[in-house]
Amino acid sequence: MSTLDTIPGIGPAMRASLEALGIRDIADLARAEAATLTQVRGISPTRAEAFVARAREMGGAARPAAAEAPAQETGPAKAKAKGKDKGGKKADKPKDKKKDKDKKKAKDKKKSAKTGKKKKA
Repeated sequence: MSTLDTIPGIGPAMRASLEALGIRDIADLARAEAATLTQVRGISPTRAEAFVARAREMGGAARPAAAEAPAQETGPAKAKAKGKDKGGKKADKPKDKKKDKDKKKAKDKKKSAKTGKKKKA
C-alpha cells in the first residue's frame, strides 16, 4: 500500500483530512468520488478529479461500477452542506467596494471629458 502523500499536492495536513473521511491509501483514493474529496478544505472539484486520476495511474483500484457508486447529492442540499450557495460561490464573500468606487470615478471623469464640464469634488 502506498501512502497518500506520495501524490503531488497531498501533504500531511491534507492526508489527515482525507483519512478522517476514510481514505487511507492510494487504492481508497482511486475508488473515491470527487464530490467526497471536495469536503476537504483546499480541494476543488477539479483538484479532486486530478487526485483520483493520479491515484488510478499509480495502480489504485479501478472506479466502482455505477451500481456500486453512491448517489451524488445535487441541488441546494449539496450547496447548503458545503456552506455555499449562489452557484458554488461563497455567500459571505465581501464585494470589493474600493474597486467599484474607482470604476465609477473613472467613468465620471471620462463622461465629463466628453461634455467639457468639470465635476465638483
